[in-house]
Amino acid sequence: MTNVADAPLLEAVLALVPEDVANATALAKLYQTNGQVDDARRVLLRALHHTPDDLELWKLAVKVAKNPADEEEAQHELMRRFPDEPRYVIDLGAILINRGKQDDARKLLEPLTSVARRPSARRLIISSRAAIIGATN
Repeated sequence: MTNVADAPLLEAVLALVPEDVANATALAKLYQTNGQVDDARRVLLRALHHTPDDLELWKLAVKVAKNPADEEEAQHELMRRFPDEPRYVIDLGAILINRGKQDDARKLLEPLTSVARRPSARRLIISSRAAIIGATN
């Protein structure tokens, strides 16, 4: 669905089944795609209340954050709920750097250096470093 005219139908489904992650995700993406980010945030807030450990909902919450502070908060929650994925730590580090919080980013990212001895982790850190450098330029 890419037509925002379909939104009322998805809203009705979510009113009946608020824990329906697939419809909540579809509706939030529909609103986001059509520039209705306030509505996307509203849908995500309600969906996360019912399904707080859904990875896709948190990723969307980061994307549609209202401001940098909300983006940081959502990414921090994503990292906290999914601690085994270093990508979310690195993404939070990039957000902190973009907000001028280099010391916080350094403290957050330093523990990853002990993991960097593994080849897969090393590739992830190298690609993420390039993304962070690109974000700060």
